[in-house]
Amino acid sequence: MKELEKFYDKMIYVVDDSPVIRTLITNCLIEEGFKNVIMCENGKDAIEKIKQNKTIDMVITDYDMPEMNGEELVDNLRNSYGNDVIIIVLSAQTSKQKIVEMMRKADDYIIKDEIDLIKSDIFFVIRKCFENYEIRKENEKLLAELKERDKRIKIELETARVLLSEFKEITDVKSSVFRLSYYNKMSNMIGGDFFTIRRLTDNKIGVLMGDISGHGIPAALLMLVFKNAVLEAMENNKNENFPTCSTMKEINSKLSRLFPESKYATISYLILDENEKSVTYTNEFQNPILLIKDDGEITEIDNGKYKLIGIYTEEMLGKTIEFNCDRFIMNNGERLILFTDGIIEARNPETDEEYGIERVKNLIKKHHKQQLTNLLKIILQDFYNFTKQKVSDDVTIFGLELC
Repeated sequence: MKELEKFYDKMIYVVDDSPVIRTLITNCLIEEGFKNVIMCENGKDAIEKIKQNKTIDMVITDYDMPEMNGEELVDNLRNSYGNDVIIIVLSAQTSKQKIVEMMRKADDYIIKDEIDLIKSDIFFVIRKCFENYEIRKENEKLLAELKERDKRIKIELETARVLLSEFKEITDVKSSVFRLSYYNKMSNMIGGDFFTIRRLTDNKIGVLMGDISGHGIPAALLMLVFKNAVLEAMENNKNENFPTCSTMKEINSKLSRLFPESKYATISYLILDENEKSVTYTNEFQNPILLIKDDGEITEIDNGKYKLIGIYTEEMLGKTIEFNCDRFIMNNGERLILFTDGIIEARNPETDEEYGIERVKNLIKKHHKQQLTNLLKIILQDFYNFTKQKVSDDVTIFGLELC
């Protein structure tokens, strides 16, 4: 049989106290092409010969034998080799209960009947058992690989969390003019949110929210580059006439050189002037800034021109890259809210519905009289209820108002 050729080198032990039966089966196997077939008189003889040869692939054993019967042999083999040995039980026992009991331990069962029927059945059963064994071993290998990959991914994610942990420690900036409130949480997948509040001068506070492309270790490594570029640019340009524009320009220039091709960041940068009660901003972010009026009406503020920071160069565009820089005065009762796409792009696991910006805006309109911190808590509570706590991206939300 061509189907059996690949198994001809397997070591097979034929165990039967009947010389006629064990010789018959052995001769059948040898005539078929099996090269390594060993005859054994009973279970005890089989154990001794297996120890001597130190190799075993399959055992075909009778059930009723002296000294050590088939069931005792099966138990011994399972204890010693587990499922790494294929066991076929050959017996005149026809009780369904006995067959079921043996099939729980053995790989297959052949009922002794006429000689011709045994010869007919045995090759079918041998082939099936060897093929099932190969499938089982391949599945075990794949499962082991999946477990190892899962273990490796968990290690990588933990490494990424360690790399990113310092970025989440936001400097505690005090202000007697602006009330600042924020929430920043990394996902299990390690996204690329970066959020910082820093005092730039005696009367100016910088607020920067960024989101870099990618997840996991790559995002964590890119964040190392991103963080340094951002903090240097904020410090270098804090006294410029249009500080958010010049800051964004420097960040774009650095990221376009240091980021791999197709990697980018989206950034919103605000400078709060405590003397003027003003907000200067450049919003190259995926979401608009929401300005909430005292009556709950919402204006979307967005002056972005490029959005993908680190992608565009002057050589690519054939012109000087300039960013917009706008300014407005904050009035009493007004709020400003900004958030990453980890909120609006999250989905309900049952309906696959996206959370969406309109849901955020409706909550703001309904609860705009709440204190700023409470308003953000209401949004987050609704968000986590909607997503059933199954969030795969970083979540960052920031709000400010006059004290």
